[in-house]
Amino acid sequence: MVALGCVRQTLFRNNRPSRVALHDLGLASATLTFEATRRGIYVHHMAGMIPDKAQEVFAIPEGFEAVTALALGYRAEP
Repeated sequence: MVALGCVRQTLFRNNRPSRVALHDLGLASATLTFEATRRGIYVHHMAGMIPDKAQEVFAIPEGFEAVTALALGYRAEP
């Protein structure tokens, strides 16, 4: 499975720029990784995606930005 890590560029309450969106995404990605690992699921973080293409392909709404991708899965024989 592949998941996209996206951030909302502005705050809901006042529509001002979010200074901590990337920090929050990093914390969420780390927490997901810890829990997945505990359950025997491997996680591989990837920054080599093309944000504009992800925006288009996955119909990410205006005001949100795809920042990273995570591949999740179980280990298998090569």
